[in-house]
Amino acid sequence: MWRVYDNVVFFNLERPHYHKEDNAIPCFGADRRRDALARYSVPLILIGMTGFVLSSGNFVAATIFPEPAAAAEAVFLAAAGMNGIGGIFFSLGFTAIFFAMASREEYNSMLANIAALVAVLAFVLSIIGFASTELGELMTQLVGVTYIVHTIYAVYIGRGLLTRE
Repeated sequence: MWRVYDNVVFFNLERPHYHKEDNAIPCFGADRRRDALARYSVPLILIGMTGFVLSSGNFVAATIFPEPAAAAEAVFLAAAGMNGIGGIFFSLGFTAIFFAMASREEYNSMLANIAALVAVLAFVLSIIGFASTELGELMTQLVGVTYIVHTIYAVYIGRGLLTRE
């Protein structure tokens, strides 16, 4: 919490809540920081999913494009660009949500940290794959493997939620 004394600002770790009588400026507590990180991930994952859906539609359009071949190639390249940018946003969103989950007690923090580190790896691989034309296909395959790890962790969380009720 930030405290103001005679125009000097201090950060106080002992008192996590805002007290009006102390004339203090409120700061996010641990729960609010986790919530903010989780909320930050939602638009990133939404943008990534939108990019994936749009690029998939463009890939389909490029394969059934009748004539000329140059136009189909342009659609294919645009779809590859959307897919690359969408993958970067998707990986960044997964990184934020898994780090937010790792800071909560109700989730297995070791597995959440592993999933977050795998998401960081996916983010780096997505950027490398987007920037390098030679490594693009390999990086896309490796990012796909990281999404398998995320899916396994999501199933683990889902099973835990079902047994908790």
